[in-house]
Amino acid sequence: MIETEGWNISAEELLNYNYVRRRAYVSLPMIHTTDFSFNRRYINIVESLGIKVVSKWVASPPKESKLTPHEVFKRDLDAISRSDLLIADVTHPSHGVGMEIMYAYMLGKKIIVTYKSGSKLSYMILGLPGAVLVEYRNINELECKLKKVLEIPQD
Repeated sequence: MIETEGWNISAEELLNYNYVRRRAYVSLPMIHTTDFSFNRRYINIVESLGIKVVSKWVASPPKESKLTPHEVFKRDLDAISRSDLLIADVTHPSHGVGMEIMYAYMLGKKIIVTYKSGSKLSYMILGLPGAVLVEYRNINELECKLKKVLEIPQD
């Protein structure tokens, strides 16, 4: 038995993917966003699924950051490198989100792309090999669909 964070589990169980807390880089538009309530809700949904979000800064306006653009670039790439997967919403076009998706792809990360029904997606996103595309009508449907995609049992 191995004790980790107060849990006693066997080595075999520890190796089982479902027992390992996955780390996700959540990529959401920030620069042209004025209402960050969607971003905060999105982060909360991902965390409620037992996934550690390594990019919580996307829930706050970038003006609150004291980082230089170069420091932001380095921070984001480092965080993607340390993640198991990238989850991005592409409902609204964003250069940064597109760059983060491509970087995750180049690293061979699992990529989940969400978008609201009726959104026009780039062919680069539509043609991205291995990406899982998740269309949703509202935030509640997004939560249900993310549970399915991430293989989390429904309540």
